[in-house]
Amino acid sequence: AQSRADRSHQRLELAERCVPPRIEADPKDARSMFYLAGTYFDCRRFETARDWFERYMPVSEWPHERYQAAMLLTQCYINLGDLLNARATMSRHLVDNWRRAEGWILLGDIAVAEFDWRQAEWWYKCATLKEQPVDPLFVEVPAHTWEPHYKLYRTYQALQENQKAAEHGMMAISLGTTKANEVICWTKNHLGYKEQKIVCLVDRGQMSFIQPLIDEWLHQGKEVSVCTLAADVPEPRGPLGAVSLVLFGEFGTECLIVAHRLIGIRSWNR
Repeated sequence: AQSRADRSHQRLELAERCVPPRIEADPKDARSMFYLAGTYFDCRRFETARDWFERYMPVSEWPHERYQAAMLLTQCYINLGDLLNARATMSRHLVDNWRRAEGWILLGDIAVAEFDWRQAEWWYKCATLKEQPVDPLFVEVPAHTWEPHYKLYRTYQALQENQKAAEHGMMAISLGTTKANEVICWTKNHLGYKEQKIVCLVDRGQMSFIQPLIDEWLHQGKEVSVCTLAADVPEPRGPLGAVSLVLFGEFGTECLIVAHRLIGIRSWNR
């Protein structure tokens, strides 16, 4: 982390020496302004970055880059505690690249900072509707996959709507969130249904090994389903958290696909 900070400051020293003369020679040099503002942002010089982004906005003629600048300017205002201008900036520039989800997520984050959970819910829901743009320029992959669902999971926690929180948490897991352990632990602790149904996804050739375990579960009065293909896992019945998914063998990402379809699962074990 220290070497990264050092590199950022080295970039800033170079930018401060080389970029201002270019802008002085051409006051409409938007690219140089964008680069300088971004360098200040990376160094957490938010006031200076804000001033350069504000100077950049009126002269920019490239909507895709202007949208990116608006995101960074919005984050400057958030870090400076100016939520009014943060919201105004991002709202004004959503149209610059309406296909991207990051701006909607930022507006949700602003609502969360104001403890306006219902408004945050609305913005994050909008973000979940955005498909990842074909053009990868500037696009942040988490914003178009798991991030809005994870933030809805946190929002519904705050609203004490645990069923919805768990559903979006599981969706975030299926889309590759880095917060999977957190979601699983929270779901297990807050949706305390007694496990009565166990779904076993068994690699071929392992049945003889696990049969004694299945017999024990049946003896305990549990309902046990055994499948050899993820596609054969039955649809869930009953409340969220009432089902456990147990994997025997190497299934890779199939367990996440099943977990998403089974929204009723409480935990899975390999």
